Amino acid sequence: MVPFLPFVRQVATGMPTVVREGVVVSEAELSSSNYPSHLQSPNPRTGICLHEDRRTMIFSVVDGRAAGRTGMRAITFGRFAKHILGCWQAIMLDGGGSSTMYVRGEPAEGDRAPGVVNRTSDGSERVVAAHLGVQAYPDRSFWRAEYVDQSALAPLLPGQRFELWVRFRNTGLRPWVADGPHPIRLGTDEPMDRPSAWFVEGAWIALHRPTAVEATTNPGDIGTFRFEARAPSRPGRYIETFAPLVEGITWMRPARVVWEITVMEPPIDASISSAGDAGSLIVDAAPQPPDAFNPPSIDAFRRLDTTPYLTDSAEVALREEQRDTDYADALPPTFEIDASPSYKPDGFSSISTRGGTIQGNCACQIRHPPFCRFPWILMVVAACIQVLRRLHQRFSWKYGCFL
Repeated sequence: MVPFLPFVRQVATGMPTVVREGVVVSEAELSSSNYPSHLQSPNPRTGICLHEDRRTMIFSVVDGRAAGRTGMRAITFGRFAKHILGCWQAIMLDGGGSSTMYVRGEPAEGDRAPGVVNRTSDGSERVVAAHLGVQAYPDRSFWRAEYVDQSALAPLLPGQRFELWVRFRNTGLRPWVADGPHPIRLGTDEPMDRPSAWFVEGAWIALHRPTAVEATTNPGDIGTFRFEARAPSRPGRYIETFAPLVEGITWMRPARVVWEITVMEPPIDASISSAGDAGSLIVDAAPQPPDAFNPPSIDAFRRLDTTPYLTDSAEVALREEQRDTDYADALPPTFEIDASPSYKPDGFSSISTRGGTIQGNCACQIRHPPFCRFPWILMVVAACIQVLRRLHQRFSWKYGCFL
């Protein structure tokens, strides 16, 4: 018995060899008692042959046992393999009623549709214990792409929708189509086929497939991929990578496209005015809508408890009194109101938050009660009260009287 080579993983048995080293095996050998007698009569046949360069393998099936399909004898199959198929080595497999050839995949032009490609003698496939299958990968020269250009991106707000497009040139040998068994699509990459953070339900094909090529693109032409995306809900910097692919066949790397977006904090327009008493201020804060395509109507009110006297950085507690909480998280839990020592009554001061500066036109106007506009009056009154207290303590101890 000939030992198997180290690279051999599976073995399919067959008999007999009909072409050996480019020579058809003689009819005398094939009709010897070493082989079954059915090899001498026409029957359905299956066989494999290999060309001399050892780079081309041919699988063949011969129909029989029906009108117009008589089958072949073993010697006839050997001559067919040598002179018609150009085989250097050829062997027959199990034939008869189990002779079946099945092809899965996209047929070449003029070929039959995928499935059983021969006409079985029983009219349908037989149940057999073994089969020999080959998985073939298409030549990458059929499907290739070259990056051309892409759309630019400006900073976005959380949840804002935006449109993207990218163009690739078809440098392969087959046209790109948007539908059919193997459409040309964009897929998430790095890592491959992952759900995208920019997914828009109803606008994407799937979580990892934003779109297909817009129109049929012949070799040499430029195809456009266009789709709608949504910015993530949290501010930050995001990077997404997509690559063109032939669905169900192959990816067209190294062609790919990379987008980077910056999601900003939602801007707020706010103003502060006096509430009528010395201890309260009212803030009218209207956050900017995150979706420019569908701006909501927001009327949020917040109340700040503090004194009208502001230091360089006076922190004021925030007590929520808002009618719409859709964008409550747009405002931080506290405000810092900045005012310099030379702050003038009825002047303006900017507002910033602990989480960062408020973007947009943000200013406050604080009106102090009239008596607060002359602090020296309060100082005089306080000094007089202090003098009276000292006199009261001194005379009540000395004279036992109460003033």
